[in-house]
Amino acid sequence: MRKTESTEMKNSDKNISLPPIFWLALSLLCSWPTAKAAAAASSTKPGKIYIIIFNWPANGTFELPVIKHKITGDFLLAGHEPVQILQSETGVTLKLPVTAPDKVASVVCLETAH
Repeated sequence: MRKTESTEMKNSDKNISLPPIFWLALSLLCSWPTAKAAAAASSTKPGKIYIIIFNWPANGTFELPVIKHKITGDFLLAGHEPVQILQSETGVTLKLPVTAPDKVASVVCLETAH
C-alpha cells in the first residue's frame, strides 16, 4: 500500500494528519511478528533510495543488496550528515555513525544516477 499524501486519522473528536512515511513504517512494523524482526525497509523516488533503518547496527555497518544504478550521493536524512558507502558487484556497505539519529527509525538517502 503506497500513500502519497498525508492521511487523516480520527481520534475521538480530533483529526490527526500524519505524513506518508509514518504509514509506511507502521505497515512494515505490523507485517512482522515483532519490531525487532524488521531491520530495515526502503522507499524510492526517481534518483533517490530511502533506507529506513529500524534496528541500528551496533558496529555501524549495514549491508544492502546490489543496487544497479551508481550511487552518486548519500546522507542521513536527519541533519544531512554524509554516510560512507562502498558499492561493489556483490552489494552496498553503509558505514554509519555508532549512534542512530532517531530511536525508532533513521533514514539514509542514497542518490543515484539514472
